[in-house]
Amino acid sequence: MVVIESSPRGVEARSADACTNHFERLTEENRFNLDDSHRRLDLMKNANVQTAEEAFALLNSPEDDIFSLKYSSWSGTIHTSVYEPEKMCAWIGIGGDQTPKKFDFESWLFGTDAKGTKVYGRVDTDLPFVHMDENADWFRRKGERRD
Repeated sequence: MVVIESSPRGVEARSADACTNHFERLTEENRFNLDDSHRRLDLMKNANVQTAEEAFALLNSPEDDIFSLKYSSWSGTIHTSVYEPEKMCAWIGIGGDQTPKKFDFESWLFGTDAKGTKVYGRVDTDLPFVHMDENADWFRRKGERRD
């Protein structure tokens, strides 16, 4: 397994079986407080996960304390993904407690259209998504109107 660390200033690859919201090679890209990111990484490394279903559930359940709702500090979990290269498929869920949307890449490579073109979910935050919300402004203060 490989983790790709990418920023506008560089790209690094490293072998790892888990990652969270901090860089290990591109350390100059890290935020100041990484305690929660390291804590969640330790939880993942110590989990006894045997299947892809167990991995997805562990990462996608807010009750397991790896999925993060800390959106106001820029570390909330937006999506959960599982990749199974040997089966040539990928799973994705938007937000927590989701049933993953599964994509069969092998069928797609052989000419079968992917079923469904959108992934639906809910991210539990009042913060706007700049690419989706009209007049979204990350710097606007709560309750402030913008016309």
